[in-house]
Amino acid sequence: ASLLELLDTRSTKDLAYSAQYYIGRAIGRVTAYSARGRRVGRLVPAGGGAAVNDIVVRGVVDELSSEGLELVLPREVPPNDGGIALGQVYWVALREELGALR
Repeated sequence: ASLLELLDTRSTKDLAYSAQYYIGRAIGRVTAYSARGRRVGRLVPAGGGAAVNDIVVRGVVDELSSEGLELVLPREVPPNDGGIALGQVYWVALREELGALR
């Protein structure tokens, strides 16, 4: 079915949900593909704007779990830009402490 046909036969709510869910599945698939052949554990940390969208997150979780991976979301800091900024500050502080920036 074409997109125009779907617009006539499905509710806007269903189409919006499906679009967000499959964006999450795509993010999960790219992440799982990137992890293959690398020495990574089964836990996949996430943050940013998509991490606050429950529908996108559900798609990511479903895709990663099919590959034996588990999504880990922040609990004590915001998952959006505030959390990313905190992570950037932490990374710079850690590198400075270890002398990597000198």
